[in-house]
Parts: sequence; C-alpha cells; structure tokens
Amino acid sequence: MKVCGFSFVRNALANDYPVVEAVKSVLALCDEFQLVVADSTNGTLDYLRAGLDDPRVVITEAPWDDSARTGGRILARLTNVALARSSGDWGLYIQADEAVHERYHPALRACLEHHLGDPEVQGLLFRFRHFYGGYRTIHTGRKWYRREVRVIRLGIGLESWGDAMGFRFPDGKKPKVVWAADAEVFHYGWARPERTFRAKQRSFARLYSSDDALVESRLTAPGESVYRNSRYIVPFTGTHPAPMRPRVAAAEESGGPSGPFADTPGRRALEAVERRLRVRFGEPRNFRLLGKKRGPDGFPAEPFPFDAPPTA
Repeated sequence: MKVCGFSFVRNALANDYPVVEAVKSVLALCDEFQLVVADSTNGTLDYLRAGLDDPRVVITEAPWDDSARTGGRILARLTNVALARSSGDWGLYIQADEAVHERYHPALRACLEHHLGDPEVQGLLFRFRHFYGGYRTIHTGRKWYRREVRVIRLGIGLESWGDAMGFRFPDGKKPKVVWAADAEVFHYGWARPERTFRAKQRSFARLYSSDDALVESRLTAPGESVYRNSRYIVPFTGTHPAPMRPRVAAAEESGGPSGPFADTPGRRALEAVERRLRVRFGEPRNFRLLGKKRGPDGFPAEPFPFDAPPTA
C-alpha cells in the first residue's frame, strides 16, 4: 500500500500558516508528500525547504492566477496541481492550517489497509474540530463544517472541488466514503492572535472576490475584535498534535473570543432544533456516506454524538 500526502500553500510566513506542522502531522502515514508552493515572495520557499528537510517531501513551485480568485477556485486549482503529482493507492490531503493528532495514526493506517481492496470505498471521512480565538477554545456552532473528506482513492478521477473543501468527479458526482476510524482533523485557521489574523483576513477574503473595494468593506473595523463570541464556543483541554505543540506553547495566552456575541435569537432557535432532531439543515455534503460499511474495528456509520463537542 502506498500513501501520498498532498497540499499547497502561498505566503505561509506572512499569513502565519502552520504548514510545516501540518505536513509533519501526517508524514508518518505517507510514503511521499507532494507540496505545491504558489508564488510567494516572503521567504516561504526557504522556510519550507528548511522545515521539511525529508526525502519524502517533494516541493514544487506553481504560478498564482488572480483571475481565478472568485469563489476560491484558485484553491482547488492549486490542490489539483499537487493531486496530479501524487501516485499510489491513497491520497491524504491536509490543508496548510490543519493537523492530525498522532494518536489516530495506527487506526488510520489500519483503516486504509482494510479498505484497500474494496473499490467501492473511494475516500475516508474525518470529523473536524475548529479552534477559534486561540488554542484553548473550539467553536461547535452550525457555521462550522462537522466533517469532510481528507483521504481519497487515487487514480479514479477525483479532483478538488469548489474552494478546495472537498472532492468530486469531473461530472460533479460525489465520492463514496466511510469514516476514517475515529480520526479528527484539527483546524487552526481561526486560532491566530488578533494582530496576525487581521493580515490573514484580507488575503483570505481576496480569494473569494476580485472586487478589492468589496473585500475592504467586509473587513473587521479597527478596534473591533475579529473573533465574535458565541454560546457554542467551548474550552479545549486535550493535547495538540506533537508538531503543533511548540507553536501552541509560544503563543500568547488567550481567554478566547472577546468580541460581541454573534448568536441571534433566530440562530439560537435553529441550533436548538437541529441538536434535538440530530440534523443540520443545509449542511454541505461533498460525499456519499456508505453507512453499512464497517472498518477494521467495527466503527459505526456515525461514530460521534451530534451535539457533543469533540472529546479531549
């Protein structure tokens, strides 16, 4: 069995992406890793070559196309550059602000081996935990996606879709997937300190619109916290993936979001209904879950409670 990791990044230093930590968090599972670096002028390339000095990691430069900004299409395009360079049985995708805890590695490898000979299984589905306002708080509200595909079977035509959140076939058909054992992806995109997140906020907004005036109008006003409060922000008391721990230890202590509460009465009512019915209305699903498939340890189709925050 051959597993190839793949990802892309641009301006990792300016935007404070923990991409070195992201790659290292899954490298033990990979026989090789394809990392595409889009046009970066802030020392990103040297930083990556020094931080990822491993023969398994192949770093490739690629152009950045501003004409593909609308809707985040440029993200999928660059992901597909890395995907096209990947070979083997499985492709393990990790974004530049994500990580996988090493405690999940044994179960993940067993899951990959278990489903290797079953062509109906086209990918693995991971649960997500979203750090928000720091490394000690996570957001469990409905605006945050609960699950997404991060492993795909290579050589069957799957490609990155939309803004690189998931994968589809060229005709738009969704992949058939099973749960990636009990594994979770830690998402750190909203864990940055306020001062560094403001810079990232502008560059991220420009990925979805070519109208720079509109982008500026949507930025958080000076003096206003970029992190809105919410009743669905809960403490995190567990451990972070090993590659992330030095970054977490060096980060400024944060008590969590300090901005005004963003929960409207309507949103609170909708959240309450969804949690009671155990559904999420309008939730994106970039996959078809094979509910009757079981992994090597018999993981059920929906192994996690809907309304509980991720465990420590």
